[in-house]
Amino acid sequence: MYLSPTVLRVAAGFAGAAAVAVLLVNLPDMRRYAKFERM
Repeated sequence: MYLSPTVLRVAAGFAGAAAVAVLLVNLPDMRRYAKFERM
């Protein structure tokens, strides 16, 4: 199966956006857990 560079670029961009979204969703939880652990 041949994938054109455009398809690869779109797939990479989508994967990067998904990773950024997951990080943004998880960061507040990580900070909350860190605060609880300190207490």
